[in-house]
Amino acid sequence: MQLTLGRIRGVSVNVLGEVVTPGVYNLPSLSTIPSAIFMAGGLQELGTVRDITLFRGGKKVGVFDLYDFMMNGNPGANCSLQEND
Repeated sequence: MQLTLGRIRGVSVNVLGEVVTPGVYNLPSLSTIPSAIFMAGGLQELGTVRDITLFRGGKKVGVFDLYDFMMNGNPGANCSLQEND
């Protein structure tokens, strides 16, 4: 099997809350919630790893548990990010 990826488009996402550098980030379209947190410099001391909320179109789409993902590999709500998430 041969697989070729063409140009991967980018998406703009808003990272808000208890991260080191909140703001708008341009990420590859295959990026997930941990990617966005990493781009924002990680969580601040008061930030929680258990209750990371994903909003899409102004509506709550899911809650991601980063701790459960890191410790048990449970992907939960860790989906690909979309434009303006």
